[in-house]
Amino acid sequence: MGRWYRLDSVAKVFPAAMAENNSTVFRGSVILSEPVDPIILQQAVDIVIKRFPTMAVKLEKGIFWNYLYENKNELIVEEERYYPSAVIDPKTNNGFMIKVLYFSHRLAVEIFHGLSDGVGTLEFLKTLVYQYLLLTGRPVEDEGLVLLPHESPKPEEEEDGYQRYYQKMKIDKTEIETPHRIKGTGFTPYGHHVTHLIMPASSLTRYARSMKTSLTGYIASLLIQAIYLEESKHNQVTNPIIIGIPVDLRRLFRSQTLRNFYIGTRLIIPMTPSKTLKDIVDEVTGQLRQNLAKEHLKLMLALTTSTKYERIPGVRITPLFLKSLVIKQMYKRFGDTTTMNLSNLGRVTLPSSMEAHIEGMEFVSYPKANIPINCAMGSCNDRLNISFVRNIMEDGVIRRFAELLSSHTGLEIEEYSNNWGMPKVVQKNRSTGHPFYPDYQSSKPMPKRNDSSNLSRIFREWKAITHL
Repeated sequence: MGRWYRLDSVAKVFPAAMAENNSTVFRGSVILSEPVDPIILQQAVDIVIKRFPTMAVKLEKGIFWNYLYENKNELIVEEERYYPSAVIDPKTNNGFMIKVLYFSHRLAVEIFHGLSDGVGTLEFLKTLVYQYLLLTGRPVEDEGLVLLPHESPKPEEEEDGYQRYYQKMKIDKTEIETPHRIKGTGFTPYGHHVTHLIMPASSLTRYARSMKTSLTGYIASLLIQAIYLEESKHNQVTNPIIIGIPVDLRRLFRSQTLRNFYIGTRLIIPMTPSKTLKDIVDEVTGQLRQNLAKEHLKLMLALTTSTKYERIPGVRITPLFLKSLVIKQMYKRFGDTTTMNLSNLGRVTLPSSMEAHIEGMEFVSYPKANIPINCAMGSCNDRLNISFVRNIMEDGVIRRFAELLSSHTGLEIEEYSNNWGMPKVVQKNRSTGHPFYPDYQSSKPMPKRNDSSNLSRIFREWKAITHL
């Protein structure tokens, strides 16, 4: 039979939680200096996908658990035609829960969160761009910064870090604070509006340090102030503003896994009219210091993953449909405990030979029903891209954030968006003249499906279906 994998201890939540307004799809993109050649991109994908076996899979339903099963179909690249971070339908994607998209100068990878997190997505993207540039004749070198396509995957890349590093700990019962909720008018039809703000990474980092905080601390603080100022115009903000910060655990535990291995921490800031940005920065910086402490992360690892429940015999043999019902209810209760989430991929270090062909990078998260605006950021070539994704028409919080950022730092901020739900406008880059996003009104044919599944699959996969 083909290879199969258990979902990692965080990924088990995502199949049950996945919905149109909670796609659980993360996106990473590069903007190249020249238009993408789809034929060469397909050749690159055919080579690279074999290097990432935990992503070259189908999501299957077993008796007791969902699981990932080797997918031998072709991953077909597509011209971008939908809004970013939409639900991935495996029926129209040859069974894959990963997409490779292109449009003009953009090469994008979208991955279902059940397969990997932002760091895993970034590693796949870097290798794909490296192979693509090689096939176009560019003399690029890896410089030890890229997972080479022809190397064999390391066993450590496939491990479940949560299972390996979980330690049972005594956890005191605590109350979970109810966050302030941003409300708005949903798009009809449903979709994601993405706004990108571009500025010099080094200049903003220096400004953050002058405020005696990190770049993450400064951006989180400014988000809190923007949310409070904008939301206070409409209603009294009584609940704390809570910003969720995913923390990569690979450095702490020296893990090389390409699967999910992060912990969500929260910055909980009660707001009052007299609280200044300096006050917010001080509180945020103090909480970040506590949240990033090794002992706190170990506690969160024991508290927020499903690992401890998976080890209970009665839970392990509970049928999947009952587990899914419980997971959905728990996700409703504990999955949306923030006002907004901020994912920082940091400074992406690429080989200098690759950087010469890349204008910038984009990272886009996904909104939810109760968290209609989320934020992701990362930098490359000293260009910091802060991306807001929303599923509501109201953009006041984003406008206020951009105004505060510009007025505080004095930096010139470049902006572009995909214009979802807005009047039809084609935005073009001032320097290159290429459009950033497609016209969503145009229809494109779906890629051909080559599904190799058959009725004998259930026998070949019996071990995977019944794994405990």
